[in-house]
Amino acid sequence: MQVVVGAVQMHCALGDIDGNILKAARFVREAKSKGAQIVVLPELMASGYVMSEEIWEFAEPPNGPTETFLKNISAECDCYVGASFLEARPDGHFYNVFSLADNQGNLVGRVYKQKPASFEAFFFTSLQPQSEFPHIIETPLAKIGVQICYENLLWEVADEMREGKPEIILASFSAPLLVPGPSFPKSDCETFNTDLETIGGVVSRIHGVPTVYCNKTGSWESSMPLGWLTFVPYCKSRFPGKCAIFDNTGKVQDKLNGTHEGTIVGNVTLRNYNSTTEIPKHYGKFIIKPCFALKAFSLTETLGRISYNHNRMRFFKARSICAKQNPSCLDPTISAPSSLFGAAYSCVVAGAALALPLYFLSQT
Repeated sequence: MQVVVGAVQMHCALGDIDGNILKAARFVREAKSKGAQIVVLPELMASGYVMSEEIWEFAEPPNGPTETFLKNISAECDCYVGASFLEARPDGHFYNVFSLADNQGNLVGRVYKQKPASFEAFFFTSLQPQSEFPHIIETPLAKIGVQICYENLLWEVADEMREGKPEIILASFSAPLLVPGPSFPKSDCETFNTDLETIGGVVSRIHGVPTVYCNKTGSWESSMPLGWLTFVPYCKSRFPGKCAIFDNTGKVQDKLNGTHEGTIVGNVTLRNYNSTTEIPKHYGKFIIKPCFALKAFSLTETLGRISYNHNRMRFFKARSICAKQNPSCLDPTISAPSSLFGAAYSCVVAGAALALPLYFLSQT
Protein backbone atom coordinates (compact mmCIF):
# COMPACT_ATOMS: atom_id res chain seq x y z
CA MET A 1 0.00 0.00 0.00
CA GLN A 2 1.30 3.45 -0.97
CA VAL A 3 0.90 6.42 1.38
CA VAL A 4 2.06 9.99 0.78
CA VAL A 5 3.79 11.44 3.85
CA GLY A 6 5.12 14.89 4.61
CA ALA A 7 7.23 16.69 7.21
CA VAL A 8 7.34 20.38 8.06
CA GLN A 9 10.71 22.03 8.69
CA MET A 10 10.17 25.35 10.46
CA HIS A 11 11.56 27.78 12.98
CA CYS A 12 9.36 27.94 16.09
CA ALA A 13 9.67 31.24 17.93
CA LEU A 14 9.69 30.86 21.71
CA GLY A 15 6.31 31.67 23.21
CA ASP A 16 4.69 32.80 19.95
CA ILE A 17 1.95 30.18 20.01
CA ASP A 18 -0.41 31.99 17.61
CA GLY A 19 2.38 32.87 15.17
CA ASN A 20 3.84 29.37 15.15
CA ILE A 21 0.41 27.83 14.57
CA LEU A 22 -0.34 30.20 11.69
CA LYS A 23 2.99 29.32 10.08
CA ALA A 24 2.41 25.60 10.62
CA ALA A 25 -1.01 25.87 8.99
CA ARG A 26 0.56 27.41 5.89
CA PHE A 27 3.06 24.56 5.65
CA VAL A 28 0.43 21.87 6.20
CA ARG A 29 -1.57 23.36 3.31
CA GLU A 30 1.60 23.35 1.21
CA ALA A 31 2.23 19.68 2.01
CA LYS A 32 -1.37 18.84 1.20
CA SER A 33 -1.04 20.60 -2.16
CA LYS A 34 1.76 18.11 -2.90
CA GLY A 35 -0.52 15.20 -2.05
CA ALA A 36 0.39 14.47 1.58
CA GLN A 37 -1.95 12.16 3.50
CA ILE A 38 0.05 12.34 6.76
CA VAL A 39 1.91 15.49 7.84
CA VAL A 40 4.35 15.57 10.79
CA LEU A 41 5.20 18.78 12.64
CA PRO A 42 8.19 19.31 14.98
CA GLU A 43 8.17 18.51 18.67
CA LEU A 44 6.84 21.39 20.81
CA MET A 45 5.86 23.24 17.65
CA ALA A 46 3.60 25.88 19.17
CA SER A 47 5.58 26.79 22.27
CA GLY A 48 9.12 26.73 20.99
CA TYR A 49 11.88 25.13 23.05
CA VAL A 50 13.85 26.37 26.05
CA MET A 51 15.69 24.69 28.94
CA SER A 52 14.21 26.80 31.73
CA GLU A 53 11.00 27.13 33.72
CA GLU A 54 9.94 29.77 31.20
CA ILE A 55 8.62 26.93 29.07
CA TRP A 56 5.82 26.39 31.61
CA GLU A 57 4.42 29.79 30.59
CA PHE A 58 3.59 28.32 27.19
CA ALA A 59 2.08 25.01 28.32
CA GLU A 60 -1.49 24.11 27.33
CA PRO A 61 -4.32 22.13 28.90
CA PRO A 62 -5.84 19.24 26.94
CA ASN A 63 -7.82 20.54 23.94
CA GLY A 64 -5.83 23.76 24.04
CA PRO A 65 -4.44 25.73 21.07
CA THR A 66 -2.35 22.92 19.55
CA GLU A 67 -5.02 20.23 19.60
CA THR A 68 -7.65 22.71 18.39
CA PHE A 69 -5.34 23.62 15.51
CA LEU A 70 -4.69 19.97 14.65
CA LYS A 71 -8.40 19.21 14.48
CA ASN A 72 -9.17 22.25 12.35
CA ILE A 73 -6.29 21.99 9.88
CA SER A 74 -6.66 18.24 9.38
CA ALA A 75 -10.36 18.61 8.55
CA GLU A 76 -9.65 21.55 6.25
CA CYS A 77 -6.88 19.74 4.37
CA ASP A 78 -8.38 16.24 4.47
CA CYS A 79 -5.19 14.67 5.84
CA TYR A 80 -3.72 13.37 9.09
CA VAL A 81 -1.67 15.95 11.02
CA GLY A 82 0.39 15.40 14.17
CA ALA A 83 2.46 17.54 16.53
CA SER A 84 3.63 17.53 20.13
CA PHE A 85 3.00 20.18 22.78
CA LEU A 86 3.72 20.75 26.47
CA GLU A 87 0.59 19.69 28.32
CA ALA A 88 -0.38 20.96 31.78
CA ARG A 89 -2.56 18.57 33.77
CA PRO A 90 -4.73 19.06 36.89
CA ASP A 91 -2.48 16.62 38.75
CA GLY A 92 0.15 19.38 38.85
CA HIS A 93 2.41 17.86 36.21
CA PHE A 94 3.68 18.79 32.75
CA TYR A 95 3.87 16.24 29.95
CA ASN A 96 5.20 16.26 26.38
CA VAL A 97 2.44 14.74 24.26
CA PHE A 98 2.14 14.08 20.52
CA SER A 99 -1.44 14.31 19.27
CA LEU A 100 -2.62 13.03 15.89
CA ALA A 101 -5.80 14.20 14.15
CA ASP A 102 -7.35 12.28 11.26
CA ASN A 103 -8.59 13.67 7.96
CA GLN A 104 -12.02 14.37 9.44
CA GLY A 105 -10.72 16.50 12.26
CA ASN A 106 -10.92 13.91 15.05
CA LEU A 107 -8.13 13.28 17.52
CA VAL A 108 -7.33 9.61 16.99
CA GLY A 109 -4.38 9.17 19.33
CA ARG A 110 -2.02 10.70 21.86
CA VAL A 111 1.52 9.51 22.55
CA TYR A 112 3.34 10.72 25.67
CA LYS A 113 7.09 11.14 25.69
CA GLN A 114 8.19 8.53 28.20
CA LYS A 115 11.82 9.59 28.45
CA PRO A 116 12.64 13.31 28.85
CA ALA A 117 16.11 13.97 27.48
CA SER A 118 18.86 15.29 29.72
CA PHE A 119 17.87 18.70 31.16
CA GLU A 120 14.28 18.25 29.94
CA ALA A 121 13.73 16.18 33.08
CA PHE A 122 13.76 19.43 35.08
CA PHE A 123 10.61 20.64 33.28
CA PHE A 124 8.31 17.73 32.42
CA THR A 125 7.83 14.11 33.37
CA SER A 126 6.65 10.85 31.85
CA LEU A 127 3.10 9.57 32.08
CA GLN A 128 2.45 6.01 33.18
CA PRO A 129 1.53 4.12 29.97
CA GLN A 130 -2.21 3.66 29.58
CA SER A 131 -1.97 0.83 27.06
CA GLU A 132 0.24 -2.12 26.20
CA PHE A 133 1.76 -0.25 23.26
CA PRO A 134 1.77 3.47 24.23
CA HIS A 135 3.72 4.53 21.13
CA ILE A 136 1.24 3.02 18.64
CA ILE A 137 -1.80 4.77 17.11
CA GLU A 138 -4.18 2.51 15.20
CA THR A 139 -5.89 4.29 12.28
CA PRO A 140 -7.82 3.18 9.17
CA LEU A 141 -4.98 4.56 7.06
CA ALA A 142 -2.10 2.81 8.82
CA LYS A 143 -0.81 1.44 12.08
CA ILE A 144 1.33 4.40 13.11
CA GLY A 145 4.25 4.36 15.52
CA VAL A 146 5.30 7.66 17.15
CA GLN A 147 8.66 8.36 18.77
CA ILE A 148 9.37 11.80 20.21
CA CYS A 149 12.96 13.02 19.76
CA TYR A 150 15.24 11.28 22.34
CA GLU A 151 12.98 8.21 22.33
CA ASN A 152 14.29 7.36 18.85
CA LEU A 153 17.69 6.58 20.36
CA LEU A 154 16.48 4.34 23.18
CA TRP A 155 16.54 0.55 23.11
CA GLU A 156 13.62 0.30 25.56
CA VAL A 157 11.35 2.22 23.16
CA ALA A 158 12.65 0.26 20.15
CA ASP A 159 11.88 -3.01 21.90
CA GLU A 160 8.35 -1.87 22.75
CA MET A 161 7.87 -0.69 19.14
CA ARG A 162 9.00 -4.13 17.96
CA GLU A 163 6.19 -5.69 19.97
CA GLY A 164 3.64 -3.15 18.68
CA LYS A 165 4.54 -3.80 15.00
CA PRO A 166 3.78 -0.43 13.32
CA GLU A 167 3.58 0.02 9.55
CA ILE A 168 5.23 3.45 9.63
CA ILE A 169 7.05 5.52 12.28
CA LEU A 170 6.72 9.28 12.78
CA ALA A 171 9.81 10.75 14.47
CA SER A 172 9.17 14.29 15.74
CA PHE A 173 12.21 16.22 17.05
CA SER A 174 13.14 19.48 18.72
CA ALA A 175 16.86 18.78 18.86
CA PRO A 176 19.46 21.54 18.49
CA LEU A 177 23.02 20.77 17.50
CA LEU A 178 25.50 20.08 20.28
CA VAL A 179 28.19 22.78 20.40
CA PRO A 180 31.78 22.29 21.60
CA GLY A 181 32.65 23.69 25.00
CA PRO A 182 34.31 22.90 28.34
CA SER A 183 32.09 19.84 28.82
CA PHE A 184 32.15 18.34 25.33
CA PRO A 185 35.06 18.30 22.84
CA LYS A 186 34.56 19.05 19.15
CA SER A 187 34.89 15.40 18.10
CA ASP A 188 32.15 14.34 20.51
CA CYS A 189 29.82 17.05 19.21
CA GLU A 190 30.46 16.01 15.61
CA THR A 191 29.54 12.42 16.45
CA PHE A 192 26.37 13.46 18.25
CA ASN A 193 25.28 15.78 15.44
CA THR A 194 25.89 13.13 12.78
CA ASP A 195 23.86 10.62 14.79
CA LEU A 196 21.05 13.17 15.00
CA GLU A 197 20.90 13.42 11.21
CA THR A 198 21.03 9.67 10.55
CA ILE A 199 18.93 8.24 13.39
CA GLY A 200 15.81 8.05 11.21
CA GLY A 201 17.54 5.57 8.94
CA VAL A 202 18.66 3.48 11.92
CA VAL A 203 15.06 3.33 13.17
CA SER A 204 13.84 2.23 9.73
CA ARG A 205 16.46 -0.51 9.46
CA ILE A 206 15.67 -1.88 12.91
CA HIS A 207 11.95 -2.11 12.30
CA GLY A 208 11.80 -2.63 8.54
CA VAL A 209 9.25 0.16 8.03
CA PRO A 210 9.43 3.72 6.64
CA THR A 211 10.28 6.57 9.03
CA VAL A 212 9.43 10.25 8.69
CA TYR A 213 12.08 12.37 10.44
CA CYS A 214 11.04 15.92 11.35
CA ASN A 215 13.21 18.51 13.12
CA LYS A 216 13.15 22.29 13.50
CA THR A 217 15.40 24.82 11.87
CA GLY A 218 16.63 28.24 12.97
CA SER A 219 18.66 29.63 15.86
CA TRP A 220 18.30 28.46 19.46
CA GLU A 221 19.57 29.77 22.77
CA SER A 222 18.73 29.07 26.39
CA SER A 223 19.99 29.23 29.93
CA MET A 224 20.81 25.78 31.28
CA PRO A 225 19.76 24.25 34.62
CA LEU A 226 22.71 23.84 36.97
CA GLY A 227 24.85 25.18 34.16
CA TRP A 228 27.56 26.18 36.61
CA LEU A 229 28.13 22.47 37.32
CA THR A 230 28.92 21.68 33.70
CA PHE A 231 30.53 25.04 32.89
CA VAL A 232 27.69 25.83 30.44
CA PRO A 233 25.32 28.30 32.12
CA TYR A 234 24.03 29.49 28.74
CA CYS A 235 23.95 27.80 25.37
CA LYS A 236 23.69 29.18 21.84
CA SER A 237 23.15 26.78 18.97
CA ARG A 238 20.78 26.11 16.09
CA PHE A 239 18.37 23.47 14.90
CA PRO A 240 19.76 21.55 11.91
CA GLY A 241 16.53 20.92 10.00
CA LYS A 242 17.31 18.20 7.43
CA CYS A 243 13.85 16.64 7.57
CA ALA A 244 13.88 13.33 5.73
CA ILE A 245 11.81 10.36 4.65
CA PHE A 246 13.50 6.97 4.98
CA ASP A 247 12.27 3.80 3.27
CA ASN A 248 11.91 0.47 5.05
CA THR A 249 15.61 -0.34 4.52
CA GLY A 250 16.83 2.92 6.07
CA LYS A 251 17.72 4.51 2.73
CA VAL A 252 17.03 8.24 2.36
CA GLN A 253 14.11 8.56 -0.02
CA ASP A 254 13.60 12.33 0.19
CA LYS A 255 15.41 15.01 2.18
CA LEU A 256 15.56 18.76 2.79
CA ASN A 257 19.30 19.44 2.64
CA GLY A 258 19.20 23.11 3.54
CA THR A 259 18.30 24.87 6.77
CA HIS A 260 15.47 26.81 5.14
CA GLU A 261 11.85 26.47 6.21
CA GLY A 262 9.70 24.29 4.00
CA THR A 263 8.03 20.93 3.50
CA ILE A 264 9.12 17.57 2.22
CA VAL A 265 6.63 15.12 0.72
CA GLY A 266 7.15 11.61 -0.64
CA ASN A 267 5.54 8.25 -1.32
CA VAL A 268 6.28 5.36 1.00
CA THR A 269 5.25 1.72 0.76
CA LEU A 270 3.59 0.26 3.81
CA ARG A 271 4.42 -3.37 4.44
CA ASN A 272 3.78 -5.78 7.25
CA TYR A 273 6.15 -5.13 10.11
CA ASN A 274 9.47 -6.82 9.37
CA SER A 275 12.07 -6.26 12.08
CA THR A 276 15.59 -7.09 10.93
CA THR A 277 16.39 -8.68 14.27
CA GLU A 278 14.35 -10.53 16.85
CA ILE A 279 15.73 -8.22 19.54
CA PRO A 280 17.12 -4.85 18.39
CA LYS A 281 20.88 -4.57 18.80
CA HIS A 282 21.74 -2.12 21.53
CA TYR A 283 24.58 -0.49 23.41
CA GLY A 284 23.33 -0.34 26.97
CA LYS A 285 20.22 1.86 26.85
CA PHE A 286 20.84 3.08 23.27
CA ILE A 287 20.31 1.62 19.78
CA ILE A 288 23.48 3.34 18.54
CA LYS A 289 26.96 3.41 20.01
CA PRO A 290 26.76 6.46 22.28
CA CYS A 291 29.33 9.21 22.40
CA PHE A 292 30.19 10.63 25.82
CA ALA A 293 27.69 13.48 25.41
CA LEU A 294 24.86 10.97 25.06
CA LYS A 295 26.07 8.95 28.03
CA ALA A 296 26.13 12.12 30.14
CA PHE A 297 22.38 12.56 29.63
CA SER A 298 21.77 10.04 32.41
CA LEU A 299 23.46 12.31 34.96
CA THR A 300 21.42 15.39 34.14
CA GLU A 301 18.23 13.33 33.83
CA THR A 302 18.70 12.04 37.38
CA LEU A 303 19.21 15.50 38.85
CA GLY A 304 16.31 16.78 36.75
CA ARG A 305 13.88 14.15 38.01
CA ILE A 306 14.76 14.89 41.62
CA SER A 307 14.32 18.63 41.13
CA TYR A 308 11.09 18.28 39.14
CA ASN A 309 9.39 15.89 41.56
CA HIS A 310 9.87 18.27 44.46
CA ASN A 311 9.28 21.57 42.68
CA ARG A 312 6.29 23.29 44.28
CA MET A 313 6.25 26.03 41.65
CA ARG A 314 5.78 23.35 38.97
CA PHE A 315 2.79 21.91 40.84
CA PHE A 316 0.94 25.22 41.24
CA LYS A 317 1.79 26.47 37.73
CA ALA A 318 0.37 23.38 36.00
CA ARG A 319 -2.81 23.50 38.06
CA SER A 320 -3.32 27.22 37.45
CA ILE A 321 -3.13 26.69 33.67
CA CYS A 322 -5.83 24.01 33.87
CA ALA A 323 -7.99 26.07 36.22
CA LYS A 324 -8.18 28.89 33.67
CA GLN A 325 -9.91 26.50 31.27
CA ASN A 326 -12.01 24.63 33.83
CA PRO A 327 -11.87 25.67 37.53
CA SER A 328 -13.76 22.55 38.60
CA CYS A 329 -11.09 20.21 37.19
CA LEU A 330 -8.78 20.52 40.21
CA ASP A 331 -8.84 17.72 42.75
CA PRO A 332 -8.40 19.29 46.21
CA THR A 333 -7.09 16.00 47.63
CA ILE A 334 -3.89 16.25 45.55
CA SER A 335 -1.23 17.98 47.59
CA ALA A 336 1.87 19.90 46.56
CA PRO A 337 5.38 18.47 47.05
CA SER A 338 6.83 18.99 50.49
CA SER A 339 9.01 22.06 50.90
CA LEU A 340 11.05 20.14 53.50
CA PHE A 341 12.80 18.41 50.63
CA GLY A 342 14.67 21.59 49.74
CA ALA A 343 17.48 21.01 52.23
CA ALA A 344 18.03 17.42 51.11
CA TYR A 345 18.06 18.41 47.46
CA SER A 346 20.57 21.15 48.23
CA CYS A 347 22.85 18.48 49.67
CA VAL A 348 22.53 16.44 46.47
CA VAL A 349 23.37 19.46 44.36
CA ALA A 350 26.31 20.31 46.61
CA GLY A 351 27.65 16.81 46.13
CA ALA A 352 27.18 17.08 42.40
CA ALA A 353 28.95 20.44 42.46
CA LEU A 354 32.04 18.60 43.65
CA ALA A 355 31.76 15.43 41.61
CA LEU A 356 30.13 16.35 38.29
CA PRO A 357 32.71 18.84 36.95
CA LEU A 358 35.49 16.37 37.73
CA TYR A 359 33.56 13.66 35.92
CA PHE A 360 33.07 15.81 32.85
CA LEU A 361 36.71 16.86 32.78
CA SER A 362 37.91 13.28 33.12
CA GLN A 363 35.98 12.30 29.99
CA THR A 364 37.26 15.04 27.68
